[in-house]
Amino acid sequence: MTHIVVATLGYALMLIGFSRGPLYTNPHLVGVLINLVGAFVPFVLFLVAGMRLDGMDDLKGIAWSLAAGVGIAAFTLAMARMFSLGENLGFVTPLVYGGSLLLVTTVGALLFRERVGLLQVGGLVLIVIGIACVAAGKHQATSVGG
Repeated sequence: MTHIVVATLGYALMLIGFSRGPLYTNPHLVGVLINLVGAFVPFVLFLVAGMRLDGMDDLKGIAWSLAAGVGIAAFTLAMARMFSLGENLGFVTPLVYGGSLLLVTTVGALLFRERVGLLQVGGLVLIVIGIACVAAGKHQATSVGG
């Protein structure tokens, strides 16, 4: 449970910083700095641990890690650009993360045969409803505001 709290707080801090940084400096620089710090800290921990591999390190794990890196790069560039254009944190974040949750759950179920229970499906339906509400709210605010 501690890891969930730390991950949630860390991600929230990242998103808040991410949404503000591109308003004051080049969005690509913001992306570079986020990724440098995000890569440097785990790398230092890897070095401190004596660069020990745990026996599970193989090419498949490295390939998945590289794929994740490509995903982070695409995410960073897209998010930095949206925030530099003045997009709202409360609009972008729910859409990106809600959509991501739907996508990764579907991939997990179809490709990795992870079980998705009825309550999880209900939660995913609520995410779709939430995304629709956020999008409708943005549209309504844009229509009313001009």
